[in-house]
Amino acid sequence: MKANAGEATRPEDIQGHPAPVAGKYHLQIKACNDSRVKKDGSPLHSTIFQLEVLDGNVPGQVGKEMPWFVRLGENGEETDEYCGQISRLAMATGLIAPKGHPNYIPGGREITADEFDGQQFVASWEDWSSGAKKGQQIGNRGLATWSVDSPEVADVPKNQAAIKLWREAMGQTAPPPPANNPPNGQPPADSQGDLLL
Repeated sequence: MKANAGEATRPEDIQGHPAPVAGKYHLQIKACNDSRVKKDGSPLHSTIFQLEVLDGNVPGQVGKEMPWFVRLGENGEETDEYCGQISRLAMATGLIAPKGHPNYIPGGREITADEFDGQQFVASWEDWSSGAKKGQQIGNRGLATWSVDSPEVADVPKNQAAIKLWREAMGQTAPPPPANNPPNGQPPADSQGDLLL
């Protein structure tokens, strides 16, 4: 094991890679872990998204990374809350289409963890606490996610060069038709449970 003080003159100078402060951010999914098994073989009751800040409404946060845990039920089952969060994210990133859209699939579709890699969206990143526990999470119980083109987040700065590269990688030359992004981060009524990851 190697340690190196580098340019630090005191322990507090070594900060590692701190997560961003609370704010609304244009994010990219760096990786999605849906293995549901920890390295030691015990169950992992979460799907973990590794997120990177591309832009946002708080200066100095670009490039910061953080994990987002979407929790499964106590026995590892996909609860309505879990499915709502995954469905909202899938719709915000364009992996599923809203009802009324030509690409809408009644009953949803299976999505692999790899399909989330590289996807972009906007989210409200918030501080939370419960008793002695503190942390950060996507707001509104994981439902405060929007497409980069949503009018709900038009005021959030976005990395347009990253959006252009993302769209080119997906074979798009223009923004997709507007998705159903209801106000206040509420999920569309037909999104609960229509997607299994």
